[in-house]
Amino acid sequence: MKVWHVVVVVVWCVCGGAVTGGVKEVAIGASECQMKNTELHCDYTDVEQTVRVSTVGVNDPTITRVVLSNARQLEVSVAVCINLTLQAVTQAQVAVDEGQECRERQSCVGDQCEGNNYDSLEFSATNTGLDHIPGWATKIHLDHCRATSLALKNHIQSLYVANSDIKVLDLANPLDEGSSAKLVSTNIHTLQRLHTGPGSRLELRQSTIDVLASQGLVFNGGHVELVSSAVVTVMDKGLALGSRATFHIRGFSGHIQIHVLDNNNEGGCKNSDDIYFWLFIVLVPLMTIILAALILVECVRKRRRSRYLGQSHSYVFHKPT
Repeated sequence: MKVWHVVVVVVWCVCGGAVTGGVKEVAIGASECQMKNTELHCDYTDVEQTVRVSTVGVNDPTITRVVLSNARQLEVSVAVCINLTLQAVTQAQVAVDEGQECRERQSCVGDQCEGNNYDSLEFSATNTGLDHIPGWATKIHLDHCRATSLALKNHIQSLYVANSDIKVLDLANPLDEGSSAKLVSTNIHTLQRLHTGPGSRLELRQSTIDVLASQGLVFNGGHVELVSSAVVTVMDKGLALGSRATFHIRGFSGHIQIHVLDNNNEGGCKNSDDIYFWLFIVLVPLMTIILAALILVECVRKRRRSRYLGQSHSYVFHKPT
């Protein structure tokens, strides 16, 4: 009887370790996943293990989107280029695989297959903690999220962030024709770089920026609205405005200086020191000419006066009769 108890305990420990250890791969056929049309939906409510999204499980050409819910720990491979939606994920990390980028894959609906459009991939998250955003995403939607870094090097088509907390926001490329960014009720600890170009739209509404870096907001085109928002600390040349941008500001809290963009110098800023320098260059020769003219006039006047005083004058007085 005692031996039986020992065997049961040993078997329970071994099986328990197999269940709680390792990594769960997101894939068609996994017990937590099911296909809905062309979308793979997975719910990890009762899973303690780390969940991983990689090319191993989602390289099936019939999958156009992966929807993950209730995972505690999630790893997303940078090599996976697919529309991805996260819901109530405690902590999601983008695992950077050395030498790997978006791999070629096809999307198939029925008998029709075509290559994925890697220039238009969506990443959305709700009630999720993120370390950073996958680099392949061009359309981003975050709601009630916490993100350590929102740093992107590709061209963003649309960015929507609401009710979220962002440690660092840094978009390497300006918003271009047809692209947009909207931040609503969001706190940004450091806004490193968010620039606009012609044909783009940017709106900050009821949001707070703790630190605006130097040239963090550069509006060199497009339509920009800053509504009921605040900036706590502004570095030198934090906001710059070009002639090709329309800028509306309402209900702003804080102190900020707006610098003028030099559109002939690829968006460089002209600050007050530059203006004073050029005014000095122009005014010094002008003042010299005016001073020389005044001296010349005074010399002529004195010369004429001396000539007048040196002349002899005769006066004839007539006695009245």
